[in-house]
This record gives sequence, C-alpha cells and structure tokens, in this order.
Amino acid sequence: HNLHPTCWVSRPTIEKPVALSFFFSLFFGREQPASRRESLTMAETTQFLQTWGALIVAFVALAQPWVVAAYRRLYLEPNIVIEEVLKPDIGFSAFGTTIGLGGTLLGENDSQFVTQMRAKVIRTKDGSPAEFAWRIARTEILQSDGTPKVTGAIASAFVLEREATFPYSVLMFEPSIDSELARIGNQLQKDWQAFVVAQVGGVANLVDPAVQAKIEKDAEAMYQEFCKQPEHINSSAALNRLFYWYAGSYDLTLLVDVRRREASFEKKWRFTLTDDDERRLRDNMNLIQRTCCNLPPPGQTYYSAYPSYERAS
Repeated sequence: HNLHPTCWVSRPTIEKPVALSFFFSLFFGREQPASRRESLTMAETTQFLQTWGALIVAFVALAQPWVVAAYRRLYLEPNIVIEEVLKPDIGFSAFGTTIGLGGTLLGENDSQFVTQMRAKVIRTKDGSPAEFAWRIARTEILQSDGTPKVTGAIASAFVLEREATFPYSVLMFEPSIDSELARIGNQLQKDWQAFVVAQVGGVANLVDPAVQAKIEKDAEAMYQEFCKQPEHINSSAALNRLFYWYAGSYDLTLLVDVRRREASFEKKWRFTLTDDDERRLRDNMNLIQRTCCNLPPPGQTYYSAYPSYERAS
C-alpha cells in the first residue's frame, strides 16, 4: 500500500539475543521460555553470583600477581637505580689516576646481568676528559678493635635480581695511562739500580755482604742523592704530565653496563677539589717513585681526597 511519508510503519518485534538465555541455560541446565526470559533475568543473575561469585573473586585474587608480573616483564622497561653512599675517593698512586665510588644499585622490573661499571670525568675548567674502568671491588669490615679493614678482589660481572639491591664499592683506574705509567716506573727502576751499582764500585761488589749491609744502611742517603740526578728529575716531569687532579670542579658520570642493552644506566654528579687537595695529591708522586725503587715510604702514606657530591647542573 502507498502510505503517507509521515505515517508510522509497524516493524516486527526483535527478540533479545539468545546469548543471555544460552549463558544461563549453560549453568542452570535449561533454557527459559521466551515469555519468561526478561522477568527471570534478575533472579537468575543473583543466583549465578551467589553460586559462582566467591569462586570468581578468589580466582582473580590468585591470578593478580601473575598478571602484574607478566605486565612488568612485557611492558615495563628494566631499570637500575643508582644511589651514592660513600664520597668519591680521588687518588694518584702507583696505579695511576684513580677514583673510588661506593653506593647501592636497585634493579627494577627485571633481573639484569651487570657486565661492568665505568666512570667518565670532565674537568670543567678546560673540558679535559678522563675515563675510568673498574678494577678492584672493595669490601670494608670492622675488626674486633673497632678499626676498619679494607680488602679487595678483582671486579667481575654479577646478576642484579629484580627488586633487589646490590652494594658496590669499586676502585677504578684510567686504562689510557697504564702503559706510560709502567714505562716510567720501569725506567726509573733501571736508573736507580745503575746509580747504586756506580756508588758501590761495580756489579761484582754487590755479592759482598759488607757492601750489601752498606747499601741497606745508606739507602735513604743514596736515594736523596739520586733525586738530584737528571734521571729522577725526568721521571718527576713525566709523572707530572700524567697528573689529572687539578684544583677546581669536575663533572662525574657513573655508567652501569648490562648484557643485551646498548645504552648504559647512569647517574651524574659534580665535585670540587681544593688547592690543598691538589698539592697533597701531587706529593704522592714521591711515594710512586720510591715504590719503583723498592724503598719504604718515610712515614708518609698515599693521600686521597674525599670531596662531597654535588648534583650535576
């Protein structure tokens, strides 16, 4: 029939989806007649929750830790938090230019295999850089008399477990000067031995017990005379060229390298050395030279500076 456009057209009634009826028939064993579906929905829902609600809640509570762990593993980036504890240990010794760092690492979101720790330092006055690699892992304990005792071992890779902490105390050396430092030390040792031989009248006299006793007795006086010789003066100049720790401020970056990750985890600070720090660190050169000549220190120990951490700007 032709109907006026403004007239309502009767449409067939569409029944509600059978999914709800099927869902309840699955649990209650029967499908409700179409005439009763709508009126029984609330009652059946209440019965369903009373029967299965507690089990669903228990299942969700049991599965939640696994879901959270899976989410962290799949979607959260592993991270290492670096927290400093000990002040930086700034040194210049027979090991060369050194820096000691101590603190705590916190592994977040996943376990990680730490392959090495490094440090980069930039002298802010002139931009001169220095790079350090870990060499010694230090352990400090208190002895029965209350005095600290520091032991060391070769630094090696370790596993940082997820949500676990790892205390670190590492002494780092500057690898770029290793060969030059060894060359200076070996040459100075040869020059000192040649000087001693000349003082006792030749190599053949070294086997004489009396000469040996004289060398042991007069070693300090002989060394003071040796310090005036060009060979010793040249070694002082060579060590001075390797010296890095001038008075002023430095930017420090600690880098933690992990397996299967290109970028390192890092933290930045700044520290400042005083004029007195520089002077006393330079005085360590005398101890380095005496060590090369196998002479004991004259009541002097290696000086280390312990500046406070300043946050990087």
